[in-house]
Formats: sequence, structure tokens, C-alpha cells
Amino acid sequence: MTVFYLSPNGDVTTQWNVTGSATHYGAINRTIRYPTDLGAPLWDNIYIQGTGQNKIDVFGMENPTDSFESVSQIIIRVFAAAPAASVHNIKVSISKDGSSWTDGAVTQITSSTWYSWTFAVSYSPTDINNLQVKLTSSGSGVPTLLGKPWVKEMYAECTIVPLKYLRLQGVKLAGVRLQ
Repeated sequence: MTVFYLSPNGDVTTQWNVTGSATHYGAINRTIRYPTDLGAPLWDNIYIQGTGQNKIDVFGMENPTDSFESVSQIIIRVFAAAPAASVHNIKVSISKDGSSWTDGAVTQITSSTWYSWTFAVSYSPTDINNLQVKLTSSGSGVPTLLGKPWVKEMYAECTIVPLKYLRLQGVKLAGVRLQ
């Protein structure tokens, strides 16, 4: 299997605060990939921050440059931080059309590190071209003042089913030329 990466390239909904960038997506699109060293620039003052319970930021994602038949898995990777002595939760959701969402688990952000949400999907190239990612902050019973996770990087890691693999499995691909 092969993977490609998609970074955010547009703001759809912006309820979180942004620091150090003119756009929300610009604050978390630095093409730093897990498990890269978590030093600078991740410790600079460029990030988005959840502003309370059930606040959302929705991002459009860039389009892939490679040809593929389908995507079988999407992992959303987020470098998130939590101020000391507080509890923060983030839920990640994905959509292929901007209206119906697949929710990942609510994850407690307990330290400054990489977190991931994995989605089993069957997305076409058109679905991937329309991919949106939603981050939802929540305090889960914690006072709103403390329910403020910070996000410093986010991207989608997409696992594709290569065209050649489908051909080897006997899948008939009408109108597709394999190289």
C-alpha cells in the first residue's frame, strides 16, 4: 500500500483563536510530519486554540497530485498541547462532502505530543478532492476557561489502493490505462 499526505489549505469555519498567522490553516500547515522531532518550529507562538466547549474549526484540504483508484484509510495526525494542570479534549471528524461527518473518538490531550485519529473509508478521488477536517474542542465537564487545547500542526495521511494492485487482484478497470 502507498500513502500520500494532505495539508490544510483553506478555512471553512473558524471558531478557535489563531495566534501568529493570518489564517487558521496557515498556523497548522507547516508540512511537519510525525514522528519528526518536536522541537522548533513547533514551540514557536504559531497555533490555533480551542476557545471553549464544542467550538469548531473546519479546514479544506489540498488535492493530491498522484493518481489513484481509492483511499482505504485516512489518519488525521495532530500535534496538540495542553497547558499544565488542565484537561483538554479534541474530537476530529472528516467529511467527503462538507455536510455528512464521520466522527473520531474524543481524545484527551494530556501532554504536548502527536495524536492520531484513524478512519477506515472507501473514498474516490472526487471524495478526497472535497475532503474536510473538523476539530472540535471540549472540556468534558471542565470549566470553559480550561477547555482550551492548542493545535500546532495537522495533516491527513491517506492510504491508497494503487491501480496496479487492483489489476493484480482481477478488478476490471474500464477505461483505465496501467503503466
